[in-house]
Amino acid sequence: MDLEERGSEKQDFMSEEIDNQTVKDTTETKLKAIELTPTKSEFGLKGIWIALIVIALAVIGLYIAHFTSNSNNGGNKTTFVGSDTVSMLVLTIDNDSITDTTKYELARILLSELTQEMDKYQRELASKSSSLQERYQNYMINKQSGVLTQSQMDRTEKQLTSEQAALEALNAKYSTIMEQKQINVQNEIRDSIINATNRVNERYHADYIFAKGMASVIVHSNPIYDITNEVLEEMNRAYKASETSNKK
Repeated sequence: MDLEERGSEKQDFMSEEIDNQTVKDTTETKLKAIELTPTKSEFGLKGIWIALIVIALAVIGLYIAHFTSNSNNGGNKTTFVGSDTVSMLVLTIDNDSITDTTKYELARILLSELTQEMDKYQRELASKSSSLQERYQNYMINKQSGVLTQSQMDRTEKQLTSEQAALEALNAKYSTIMEQKQINVQNEIRDSIINATNRVNERYHADYIFAKGMASVIVHSNPIYDITNEVLEEMNRAYKASETSNKK
């Protein structure tokens, strides 16, 4: 074999060694990511206690219009003068009080159940992640001590990488489940607020009912037109009635 052929073989061998090392380095980088970022166990749901309820209520308020004609509503109308004289009754509810889970039993229960389910998923993911990290650490100890063959190392790395991918997929699945449940809870509480406000308004026949609070665009409202307590009472009455009916 001449010098040129030997040089060519040496280059091929070195190229193959570099390729193998690149694959091994890439695999180890993926495996070490298990230790650095085990799971996204919080589902991106920090601040859930605030975000769940106020999303739809903060700016738009509760817009409930024209239950009956203005002529039947007595003397509690507010008169606005423009090109024409318009008579209307405007009421308000306190958004911060309405969304206080200590005052609304259904909201407290729904959010408690949601939190419990989220905690269950977090514990499962944390357990699986901890187990995977432990096996990875054991693998690294055995690898560095030289007790594993190349075939055993390749097989273990492949298995650990596959399990990490499965864990990430499970985390994504649970995140999607929790996001949908979050939307469902938000919708149920929002609907109960609107329905209770509608029923309370049957006594007042208001043209508009707006939500006020920290996130509201309403700067000032006269407390005599506030029906927050009545709406809260109606929300809790309706929930208790529903619970009683379901038990029969």
